Amino acid sequence: MTIQPLQSRTERYLVSAPQTLPAGLEPVDLDILASEIFPNLDIELLDKIPSVPGKGESEQTEFLVASMTFERFEQLSKLYEDRLIIEEDTILDIFQSNSTELPIEQYFDLNSIPLDGQELSVKLVVKGGNRAQPVKNAKVYLIGSIWFANGITDNEGKITLTLYGETVDTLRSLYVKPANSYWSYWLDKPDVKQDEENLILLQSLSEQFPQFPQQEMYGWGQKAMNLDSAKIPYKGTGVKIGIIDSGLYTEHKDLGDRKDGNDFTKDASETSWRKDIVGHGSHVAGIIAGLHESTGIKGFAPDSDIYVYKVFPGGRFSDLIKGLNKCIENQVDVVNLSLGSKKRSEILAQKITDATNRGVACIAAAGNSATKIQYPAAFDEVLAVAAIGQFATFPENSYHKRQVGEYKSKDEKYFTARFTCFAEEGQTMDVCAPGVAIISSIPDKPDAYAAWDGTSMACPHVVGLAALIIEAREDIRDMPRNRQRVEALFTAIRDSAIDIALPSEYQGKGLPDPQKAIKISSIPGNKWQKIEELLTEALQLLSVR
Repeated sequence: MTIQPLQSRTERYLVSAPQTLPAGLEPVDLDILASEIFPNLDIELLDKIPSVPGKGESEQTEFLVASMTFERFEQLSKLYEDRLIIEEDTILDIFQSNSTELPIEQYFDLNSIPLDGQELSVKLVVKGGNRAQPVKNAKVYLIGSIWFANGITDNEGKITLTLYGETVDTLRSLYVKPANSYWSYWLDKPDVKQDEENLILLQSLSEQFPQFPQQEMYGWGQKAMNLDSAKIPYKGTGVKIGIIDSGLYTEHKDLGDRKDGNDFTKDASETSWRKDIVGHGSHVAGIIAGLHESTGIKGFAPDSDIYVYKVFPGGRFSDLIKGLNKCIENQVDVVNLSLGSKKRSEILAQKITDATNRGVACIAAAGNSATKIQYPAAFDEVLAVAAIGQFATFPENSYHKRQVGEYKSKDEKYFTARFTCFAEEGQTMDVCAPGVAIISSIPDKPDAYAAWDGTSMACPHVVGLAALIIEAREDIRDMPRNRQRVEALFTAIRDSAIDIALPSEYQGKGLPDPQKAIKISSIPGNKWQKIEELLTEALQLLSVR
C-alpha cells in the first residue's frame, strides 16, 4: 500500500439561490445541481436543507452543503456567476472570553517555540475556599517569556508543568481556570520555587456571596438591570425562547427538564441535545431561565418555554441556519445567538431576513475580538449586544480583573469589557448588558456554577428581558408574527435603555431596564401602571380638597 503524504482537506461550502435574480436569468434547480452537476465535477454533497414552508407553500430545497476543492469552488462560481451564492461554510466562534485558549499570537513569536534545551519543571497545588480543599480539574497555564505550558489538576489539586528555555525569573504569568465553584486566578511575575510545591489558593464563589448556592440569588447583572428592585410580576410565561448553542445540561437543578431540542452536531442522537460538554449553552440558559426554586441563581424568565438547538462543538453557518429554521418551524418568539464570525454570509443574511419576516426576533452577542461587530449581530435585522462590567463584583486577583476595558462610566461604576466588539462606521450597537464575572449554571453536577466573561453572557440578559416584554405587553404579544412585531420588541428594548455614559459605539442606547420597557406605553392589564394611575387620581383629588 502506497502511503500518501498529508494534504490539505477539502473545504465545506454553502450553495443557495439568491433571493432576487438579474433580469433575464433563469433560477438554478438545486436538486438537479446536486444530483447531476456535482457528481460530474467531483463535488461531494454533504447535506440538502429544505425550507420551512409558509402558509400555502410547499417545501423546497433551500440550500446545499457540499465538500469541494478550491479549484472546484472557482469553477462552479464562474459557471453560474449571479445565479448561485457559493460561500465557505464557516466555523462559528463561541463568544466566551476566558476560554481555555489563550491568544497565542498576542503573547508569543511562533518562530521561537523551544523544543528542548534548558528545562524548567514547576510543581503546583491548587486549593480553594476557607478549608483549602484540593481543586481538581482546574486548567492551569504557566506563561513564560518564550512559550507556555498547561494542564489539568488531578484529584489532589496537583500538577507539574514543564517549560523549555525558561527560568523562574522569566516566567510572566500564572492563570488558573477552575471547573466550577471558585473564582479564576491570575498572577503576574509568579515567584515560584523549582524544588517544592507551590500553593495556589482560590477564593470560592460563596466567599463573595455568602450561602450561595444554597441560598438563591440574582446575579449582579440582573441587579444592574433593576430586575430585583422592579418586582416585576412576570416570569416569561407562554414565551418561546430558542437557544442556538452547545446544548443544555437538563439534570442541573436550575435548568429543569426542558422538553424540546435538536442536535445538529456530527454525533447527534435523539436526546444528545440534553448533553453539554462545552458548558456554554447551559451557562447562557441559566441567565435566561434559571428556575426560582430557593437555591442557585434566578433567571429572567424561568417559566418560559426553552427550545434547545445544539450546534457546538464544531458549529458552522449551515448548523446555525438549521437552528433558525427550527425556530421558524416552532414559532419561537426570540432566539439567543451567543455566537458568530468575522465573516459575512449572504446565505445567513437571507435566513435572518426570513426569520425576522416570520416574527422570530434574533438577539446576538456583538463578539469578543475587540474589533468591529461580528456576524450575525452586525446584520441590521439583529439586535446587537455589547458587554460591560461592574467594579467590585469579582476578586482583584481573578482573571475578570484583566477584562476592564478603556472606558468607565462617569460614576466609575461600570466599564467597557476589554474584549467586547464595538460599532465602527456603518454599524449600529443597539444596547449593552452585563458580561464580566457572570455566575450561572454549568454541566458538571446538578448544583455546579461558574463565573464567565463574554458578550455571550451579555446577550442572554437582553433575551430574558425580551421574554418579559412579550409576556407583559399585549400591544406587542398580540401582533401578527411578522417583521413589525420584531421591530416593536426591539424598539421597546432600546427605548428602555438607560444611558450609563459610556461611548455610544460600546453601549448603544445604554443598559436596558425591565420595568421601563414594560411600562413604555399604555398596556391593558399592566398591574403596576394601573396602580400608578389610581395613585395619581387619588393625589389629584387630595390636591383639589
